[in-house]
Amino acid sequence: MAVPGDGTIVANLNPDLITVMLGTNEFLSQIDPATYKANLKALLMNIHAVKPTVPVCVSAPISTTATRTIPYSSYEAVAGQCITELGYSQLIGVDKATLITNTATQLGPDGIHPNDAGNAQMKTGWNAAIPAIP
Repeated sequence: MAVPGDGTIVANLNPDLITVMLGTNEFLSQIDPATYKANLKALLMNIHAVKPTVPVCVSAPISTTATRTIPYSSYEAVAGQCITELGYSQLIGVDKATLITNTATQLGPDGIHPNDAGNAQMKTGWNAAIPAIP
């Protein structure tokens, strides 16, 4: 879950890089997408307030085969919207399609959590994004 105060906690750990991938639990719990967006935005603002120059790689939640009343697509675009609306140069969008490339072979039986192949692919996706940081 996107908890705004966690941004301050993480930033105070004095990191060189922060990765953020949130939204799956909001989707599964059917948290109102507007609430999810407000919380994610506040989390990113809190990071920026403490560490305005530390790169923050932000991804939409990974694809899932789970279905709910509020569709996954309602959560999928939120990360990009927050990056655009905040306009902080430290925010780097990571294409979620590089993190899980095949839900049939990279997610466990629950259709939500990555299996070993999914974890390996997520490592590859994050590693591809990180060298691009100036």
